[in-house]
Amino acid sequence: NPALEIDRIGVVGSGKSGAWVAANCGLSVEVVDSDEANSTSYNVLADCDLILEPATENECSTTTLFSKLADIVKPDAIFAGCTLTPSISDLAKFAPAADRFVGIHFCPPIDQMPLVEIIPTALTSDETIATAVALAKRIGKTPLVVRNCPGSLVNRILMPYLAESSRLLAE
Repeated sequence: NPALEIDRIGVVGSGKSGAWVAANCGLSVEVVDSDEANSTSYNVLADCDLILEPATENECSTTTLFSKLADIVKPDAIFAGCTLTPSISDLAKFAPAADRFVGIHFCPPIDQMPLVEIIPTALTSDETIATAVALAKRIGKTPLVVRNCPGSLVNRILMPYLAESSRLLAE
């Protein structure tokens, strides 16, 4: 399936991921600070094509956010969780539409690391995956589609190397 065209991004949370996207993606971006958000402030996200939720690693907060946004955003908007905990699959259960939910994890440090992990669930549509990949490329990042599991791919690869280097040092 071809990717959807993303013209407007909504970012809930002005943390490092959200701030970087807002400042560097070259697209129209609406940012709602999660600490100051209320139902009225979410209205600025109504016309966004994709909503990034990098604000929290708290499942309860994220599920509450999704329920608030479900009646505000466009029916075909894509939701993207930027967290690695809780699981992307767990968060998808609470998204307005599971087929339009995907994980987009910006590998830190965001301003220097080109890698973005695209994390689909079993229910994520091919169109949503293609859209996330196209968006990552459009904002100058290198997308890597990975399966949903604990931790980032970078850390899953890095940790064995660090363990081995510690063993070599000890020898």
